[in-house]
Amino acid sequence: MKDVYITDHVKKEQRFHTKNAAEDKDFFRYSQSVAEFNATSTTPETSTQLDYNSKYKRGSLAQRMFDPLASAKRLPNGTLFVEVSEAELGDMSEDRLRK
Repeated sequence: MKDVYITDHVKKEQRFHTKNAAEDKDFFRYSQSVAEFNATSTTPETSTQLDYNSKYKRGSLAQRMFDPLASAKRLPNGTLFVEVSEAELGDMSEDRLRK
């Protein structure tokens, strides 16, 4: 029985790694402002297309290098969705990929 440990499963008080009372106050104010921001922040307006048009032809090397998200759509959850066609992928043969 010497290897058996019994605990009361009481949640420990949260500790902060601050050096003094002034840092405690600063950290408390910071955590309060973060909580307020998270409570009041809204999701950005969702649009089906990004607000700008690419000056490069879609699928061209310049567009893929300098403006890859020109044709991206913004989904309701805020992520960008890029649709890629097979022509943009080029030669995806297994032999070429192995090289």
